[in-house]
Amino acid sequence: MTGGKAKVPAWEPVLAAVVLIVFVAASWLYAYLASPSALRIERELSSLPAYSTVRQLVDAGFTDMTGRDAVCGDEVTAFLDAVKEKRTATFQYVTDDDGITATTLWYDPYESNPWARATEDGGVDISYDHDGRVRAWRWRAGEIVQADARYGGEPTAVRQDDGSATAVLPWRPQSPDRVPYDDPESAGLPLCTYRE
Repeated sequence: MTGGKAKVPAWEPVLAAVVLIVFVAASWLYAYLASPSALRIERELSSLPAYSTVRQLVDAGFTDMTGRDAVCGDEVTAFLDAVKEKRTATFQYVTDDDGITATTLWYDPYESNPWARATEDGGVDISYDHDGRVRAWRWRAGEIVQADARYGGEPTAVRQDDGSATAVLPWRPQSPDRVPYDDPESAGLPLCTYRE
């Protein structure tokens, strides 16, 4: 017997390449199906029955934040923690303030378009940051009533008369819309209440 190299069968490199291609394709497909997108969110909301009850929406995966339940619970905290860490996250909840409303929030860390704020003299300040945006959709009575509005991920506290505070996500509109200079919280998205 000589000390030469053993020949590798010709089919082994081909099989290894096929396994690698299948693994990469499966990984991409899983990431694509598991990650949120604007189109996917709109399709999910549009597929909800027009006269859904709060119970039906909760059974479909929405968090109940109606009335007394609209407090900053574990689900809200987990979503805001993911936003602080700049990780893609979604949060779905249902409220009943203006009729039964289902809201989907998606923190998109790659969304960083400029946003506008009005100035007292009638001008506009354009701000640009790289913190991502919370993107929001609202559904009510079978139709999407707010599509892909943009909010900042760091909530501000707005004090209430009863001693509680409301966590409000600040509005981050693109031009020509602009945040009012005198009352920026009025254009924000109230998320939940808490006691200080």
